[in-house]
Amino acid sequence: MRSLILIVGSSVLVAVLLGLGMGNYLSRQKDWDPSMEFITSVEYEEEKNPTEAAQKQNEKAAMSDHRPKLKLVETIYDFGILEKNLANEKGEHDFIVENEGNAPLTLKEAGKGCMCTNFSISKDSIVKGEKAIVKVKWDASRGGGVFDQSVRVSTNDPLEKEFYLTVRGLYTSPIVAEPNQITFHAIPFNSEISREFKIFGFEKKSGADEPFPLEILNYSIGDSEHFEVQIQNVGRDQMTEEEKEHTLFRKAQNKFVGTITAKAGIPQGSFQEVLKVETNSPTLPILEIMVEGQVTGATTITGNNFDRLGTGYLKIGSVSTQKTTSERLRMTVVDKMICDENSVRVASVRPDWLKVELNYPDVELQKTMPAKMIEVNVIIPAGSPLGNFTGPAKDQLGEIVFEIGSADSSKQSIIVPVQFAVGP
Repeated sequence: MRSLILIVGSSVLVAVLLGLGMGNYLSRQKDWDPSMEFITSVEYEEEKNPTEAAQKQNEKAAMSDHRPKLKLVETIYDFGILEKNLANEKGEHDFIVENEGNAPLTLKEAGKGCMCTNFSISKDSIVKGEKAIVKVKWDASRGGGVFDQSVRVSTNDPLEKEFYLTVRGLYTSPIVAEPNQITFHAIPFNSEISREFKIFGFEKKSGADEPFPLEILNYSIGDSEHFEVQIQNVGRDQMTEEEKEHTLFRKAQNKFVGTITAKAGIPQGSFQEVLKVETNSPTLPILEIMVEGQVTGATTITGNNFDRLGTGYLKIGSVSTQKTTSERLRMTVVDKMICDENSVRVASVRPDWLKVELNYPDVELQKTMPAKMIEVNVIIPAGSPLGNFTGPAKDQLGEIVFEIGSADSSKQSIIVPVQFAVGP
């Protein structure tokens, strides 16, 4: 009986001890977190040997005093607004790097943002108090506008393992027109259409961070009979929200708003004019803005080599003076008039040896035709003088001027620029 009591008592005691141990184990369980491993290890070491843990902390603090320490005088260089020309399309800037730490600082090229930017480091290692030069070179010959590029340098400074150096600026004219080419698409004959443009000035006073007081002294356009221009100084305060956020226009110091009006009566066909704006700017006294477009009407001209790419030109190309070259066009006239040498004719040609032949449809047939089609044959005769009539200026192109309408009615002109060159 005593043995039985001992056995039962021992079993109960074991069960109690196991229960207490399991409860204590479960009470210690938490959701696992990677940081617990480190925390537990550190706590264990501190509990095990607090003197050794304090010594390691002191060693880490001492190591920080003997590390290299990077110092940069500047990280961004803004070379401002430069006029885009051969003299300043390329440039360079020296960034100074200094070591303020007690260990050698190593420097290594780690990358660049663009093929148009290169850099070099004068020393790959510098001791305390020593300086190195990171020379950053840029090349804007392939483009203009806003320039913003960075290079990356890596170091052995544990707190500054890499750093970026940036060069930025604006390659532009000191005065910019927006748009820089004013285009009138398909102006109906005898209609009046206006286009708005803006002029921005970027100059500052010499040696001062103040806007240059830009003024527009005068403006003119070649065909003043058919174009009217007005320009008003609205000031930088009138910048739109879009302009304030624009990478280029937000740097403007002055703003002007202009309007150019194409009046009724411009000869049908393509046109090209130059608007010249005179200013008081010492660097850009004259700003030129291209003005071009086409006038449509009751008469249209078509041809295989006419108006390709929307230029409005007849492009004949290179020809030889040893043989005759001809190009066919078709003129379609939607009008009740009878087309003949009195109502549809060639008013002038340039050069004067260029020949143009018109073949009119039968008169009786024209009476039943809603549209009259006239064949136009443009001829460069054999033996023509050598010459280049490819432009780009209007007076450097060949030209055919057609006149539509009888002598006693309102006449309309159609101008067809001819682009060609005569060689041997």
